Amino acid sequence: MFVTERQNEIRKQLLEHKRITVSSLSKLLHVTEVTIRKDLEQLEQEGFLVRQFGGAVLKESPAALPKQTALQLSCPVPRSQEKLKISALCTQYIQNEDIIFLGGDDFGCFIADELKKSRQLSHVIVITNCLYITVCLSSVPFVTLFSLGGQLYNVNGIHAYYGTASDHFLDTLYINKAFVGVDAVSFEQGLMISINEITNLYTHLKKQSDEVIFLFESSRFNKRSLYHLADLCEAQTIITTSNIPNGFKKHCFDSGIKLFTAFENDLDQPIIQEE
Repeated sequence: MFVTERQNEIRKQLLEHKRITVSSLSKLLHVTEVTIRKDLEQLEQEGFLVRQFGGAVLKESPAALPKQTALQLSCPVPRSQEKLKISALCTQYIQNEDIIFLGGDDFGCFIADELKKSRQLSHVIVITNCLYITVCLSSVPFVTLFSLGGQLYNVNGIHAYYGTASDHFLDTLYINKAFVGVDAVSFEQGLMISINEITNLYTHLKKQSDEVIFLFESSRFNKRSLYHLADLCEAQTIITTSNIPNGFKKHCFDSGIKLFTAFENDLDQPIIQEE
């Protein structure tokens, strides 16, 4: 069992029981008590628990945690109707037995919220680098959850893991649908983001994924952001809002890019409109 898998199970046990002992975790996870104590020490540094003699208890109040490590148990990003509609459509695109990646961005958090409410799915594997998504989905019975681990960053209020450890773990995994939010799109500059850490993560993600699904609001078209993520020709699937310009829809049709819009319910066919 990987370290991240073991620590995810510890998180799950704590969320369910509020209190755990070193000896019970050692038996449950088939590792030594020394290993469990190291895991508890790391989770305490993240602000998830408080160690006590012989075990640990769940740290109930995120507000009481140090600012740089506070674990968000409520959605850490402001609600956006466009992003919520896109995220709801993404959830419809997820099927039973899918292995999906949700990143530490607004869309990843919103998709996790929608996924948690699903009544159609019986089993999905979710891989994430985001602490909020880990907590949000940890108690969902039909979700098998993997957290990448690595160096913890607070980016725009979202706590997520990036760095070498995340990349190495990602390189061992298979993903069939990876959902990636972008901040700007143009014909000339392609798909752009404002967070540099995501560019390296994407390099590994695209190698391990059958399909990368790019997400953005139509208002982000013909905008620019700090970092280039991918050329538009790399896109396989795009989910956005329905008022995207017809010229962009035609480009997707001509380039063989699957385009779905958030105000359509039928995911069987791409939403393409000729100019």
